[in-house]
Amino acid sequence: MKARAALFSLLCLVGASGVEAATKHAAPSPAAQSGAQPLPQGGTGASGQEWSDVTEVVVRAKVSGPAMWKLKRGDATVWVMGVPVETPQDLQWDQTRLKRILKGVNFVIVPGFSRGSSQADKRWLAGSELPYGTHLEDVVAPKTYARFKAAVAHEPGLRAANYILNRPMRAGMELFEDVLQARGIRRYDMTRQVMALADAAGARTKVAYTVNADLLSDQWLLLDTKGNEACLTIFLDGIDNLKSLPGMARAWAEGDVKTALASYRDSAMLTCNLTTPGWREQYDALFIGGMVGSIGEALAKPGKSLAVVPFSDLLRKDGVLDRLRAQGVEVSSPVE
Repeated sequence: MKARAALFSLLCLVGASGVEAATKHAAPSPAAQSGAQPLPQGGTGASGQEWSDVTEVVVRAKVSGPAMWKLKRGDATVWVMGVPVETPQDLQWDQTRLKRILKGVNFVIVPGFSRGSSQADKRWLAGSELPYGTHLEDVVAPKTYARFKAAVAHEPGLRAANYILNRPMRAGMELFEDVLQARGIRRYDMTRQVMALADAAGARTKVAYTVNADLLSDQWLLLDTKGNEACLTIFLDGIDNLKSLPGMARAWAEGDVKTALASYRDSAMLTCNLTTPGWREQYDALFIGGMVGSIGEALAKPGKSLAVVPFSDLLRKDGVLDRLRAQGVEVSSPVE
């Protein structure tokens, strides 16, 4: 069903088939550096996101392709590739350096996958519909509804009737997904591309955490009227913010971290999720804590590994890099 597809595709990577295929390969045997200018500490992006004080965030990596951070503990190294969650489907980027790093890695760590049950599906589908005879315009402010109507009208082929019988949060989520599809924007595509390259290199893939989609969809149902409208507004803001996405993605592909972070917006889905009653704790434990734990395990094994981490998780205050640094991990600038 469309609502379920939206839940999974907007939450994180869907299913584990790609990982299961990748892990069938045995890991190959495990097997200067250029400087960069630091960003000012504690910078903020266009969305107001406060970034880490880690001074190794760079203006531009002096190598081709996306920037990578190098983490070391003893004889272990983990290369970290920070990636945007949403990117244009035609984004081109230099994969040469990544392919070189993939040779001989212990494994490749990727963000979590979502899993859910049919029972939660039914609860969500039934609970996210408005009462009979009630339409979206009856439950949100006139200004919000006008923005919704304008967003629908802007995209050829979309019809307000497809959304107005649903609660505001679901209406916004499904509209946002449809706009992404209409504009050729994919979620987690960079992670999927890295997984495909890892598979081709015979590298094992490790999932950092698994998200229980049932818990999140049940959290969505706990949103009150104000919370529902807030999420609809967040999704409408997310649609407006897509205009800066191509420039941000190009900067990422060129290793221009300063420009990428200056225009980077957290995913509308993540922003909405963090407004639900209990999701912030889940995000902290899974998205941040799960990735930190997986990278920590990799740093306990001699040799090199690779981790793919969304920008919002990697570089935010008290994010993945901050926590690893606090544990004594040596964090270096994106280097060759």
